[in-house]
Amino acid sequence: MLIGDRLKKFRNYLKLTQRSVAETLNCNQATIADYEKGRILPSIKVLYNITENYNLDINWLLTGKGEMFLAESGETSKDERIMQLENEIAKIKKDISLLEKENKELNIEFFERFLKFFNLKKEDIFAKI
Repeated sequence: MLIGDRLKKFRNYLKLTQRSVAETLNCNQATIADYEKGRILPSIKVLYNITENYNLDINWLLTGKGEMFLAESGETSKDERIMQLENEIAKIKKDISLLEKENKELNIEFFERFLKFFNLKKEDIFAKI
């Protein structure tokens, strides 16, 4: 499940329309639809505003882990929530960079297997390009 899916899930859970969320966040309904469909990602400021206005747990919103809403008692301060958001975004960026590296390695491995299967050398392929 992606951020857009979780945005839609929380909105439906609270029985809110895209328009009402858009009004709260001071944007238009189409932007909310784009977030939910994954066409665009919300900015850090928008994510922060969503968590503040709807008492959502930033960890849940970004990763799907934990509870959707913050507990009423022991709520975190604004500064703590901003730090959590920055930490989660850093973790996600790291995970993406690792995934890209793994994909590169898998692609190289596939290419090498392809060459071996057809008894080709890299030079044979690149000489024809």
